[in-house]
Amino acid sequence: MMLTENEFNKPASRNTDYSLVEYDLAARLGLSLRKNLKENTFEIFDIKSGEVIKKFTTFSEAIKECNLYEINNCR
Repeated sequence: MMLTENEFNKPASRNTDYSLVEYDLAARLGLSLRKNLKENTFEIFDIKSGEVIKKFTTFSEAIKECNLYEINNCR
């Protein structure tokens, strides 16, 4: 699957501050990537608690970090 930055621009119906699209990292990590539309940043967050783990100003930075999380934690 190929993700593009534009896919994250549509707001979620329940909370319009965040993107409708979320990308779940490897299941065992319990993390996901979303766009904070209010702040125009990308966030890796904990799926269960909603706690933001890390914020990024660009999509490419966020994707690079997601890849590192998956590579380093899923061996």
